[in-house]
This record gives sequence, C-alpha cells and structure tokens, in this order.
Amino acid sequence: MSVIARTIIIFGLLIFIGTFVTAQGQDDSFPVRSSFTLPEQLRGPGALLEEAGIEIVYGPNSVPPPEGISEAAKQVWASLPQVPLQADDPDQLAALRSFVNQIDDAAFEQHRARYSMEDRVIGGVTTLWSTPPQLEHEDKVMIFIHGGGWTVNTRRAQLGLQTAVASSLGVRVASIEYPLSPEYPYPAALDDIVAAYREIISEYGAENTGIFGTSAGGGLTLATLLRLKADGLPLPAGSAPLSPGADMTTSGHLVTLVGLQDPVLPPGRPE
Repeated sequence: MSVIARTIIIFGLLIFIGTFVTAQGQDDSFPVRSSFTLPEQLRGPGALLEEAGIEIVYGPNSVPPPEGISEAAKQVWASLPQVPLQADDPDQLAALRSFVNQIDDAAFEQHRARYSMEDRVIGGVTTLWSTPPQLEHEDKVMIFIHGGGWTVNTRRAQLGLQTAVASSLGVRVASIEYPLSPEYPYPAALDDIVAAYREIISEYGAENTGIFGTSAGGGLTLATLLRLKADGLPLPAGSAPLSPGADMTTSGHLVTLVGLQDPVLPPGRPE
C-alpha cells in the first residue's frame, strides 16, 4: 500500500472534515440532517459544537457503507464524521472553526516531529511549507489548497495528506491559507491563491510547480487554473483537483441521487 493510501486511512477523519456545504433548507428537495454523528475519539472537541446548539451523536457513522467496498474501507467509512457546515449561523460557524482547528493543531504537533514545517508569507499570503525527511527534489514544489466548504480550515488542514504527498514525491508542499467566506466572499480566496502562486513560480518556475486541492480546495484548484489562463500566466506542470467542489448548482446526478446517504453531509446549495 502506498504512503498516500496508508495516510488517508490513518487520517481519514482530517481529510474528510468539511468536504461539502450542508443543506440550509432553502429548497425542499434537499434533505436536512438534524443531528450529526461523530466518532468517540472526537468527543472532546465535539463539545464545542454541542455548546453552540448542534445536536451531536457519538458512535460509528450512521450511514451504512455501500456494498462491495473492502473491510478497511468500511472501517474508514464508520469513522467519518458528519460535520455541520452552518455558514448562516455565526455562533455555529465559530464553533465549527474552533472544532476543526483544535484537530488540525493536534495533527500539526504530531507531524512536526518528523517533518520540517515553516510558515512563510508569500505575496502577502501566509503559507505553511512542509519538507519531508528525504527531500529528493529541492527544485520542485507542490501547492496545496485545503478543503472546508470555503468557510473553515487553515493552512494546517489535512496535514496527513500534505505530508503524504511531500514524502511520496520527495518535494516541499506549500499550503495556502486563503480568506474564508462569508467574511471574505469570492474572489478573495482566488486572488490570494494566485498572488501566492505568482511568487512561488518566480522562485521555482511553473515547470517545477504543481497544485492540488481537496473538495472546496479542489474547486479552487480548477478556478485557479482558469484564472491563470485568463491572465496569461504560466500554468503549473501538473494539477490534481481531488473530489472537487465544482458544481455550484448542486444539480448533478450524484448530488441528487446520494442525498442523506452521503456519509459526511447531505447536499446543499452553496452560498
């Protein structure tokens, strides 16, 4: 099993936190989840959500796994948290940000024992640079754009994936901390990502730079590529939008088909 595959299993909770925007009830055709399941090991930070009035149930994910997946995948599925991304409620949004930041900070302390981690301000944007123990390609870099429904997470998000990519490719990974909604609506996040990209390629060259992102960050990865092309900037050597948030109409077949069977969040309309 590859380094990335092992790390995704170990840090599955972190990778999937905040992957979709939850239904807010504007459209009766979209299901609404009234309570959210978290694994027992998140009971400590989960108290932050309960204090904000979010109903939390602790235990295995309440959505049964699909047929045909492996036993290892079923174990990861059972540990997936159902996260309420309630961007229209300031108190609940603040609680969710504190919840994910507490988890990310713990992961940071764990990973910094093995990886060199350094905050750098690039083009006026704060970034986190992770260097693997064996840096095989000092002249190359991967830019990471985190997920979180455009409303939560920081440059420290999904460190399990960041460091797995760094180790697997033998390169540095630069994670961008972009401004979040609703305080900073589009195109604030995209503007900062492009500003950081400009500075990074001035040092490494576009031919030695890759970009990847998860969920909302996957959508921003695609948006960044379109912006770079429109602005006439050099495109990166490679890109990887992972399970990207790309359908802003939430009208795709899978969105309407899965509904409450999504293990993390039911579909909803992005704000």
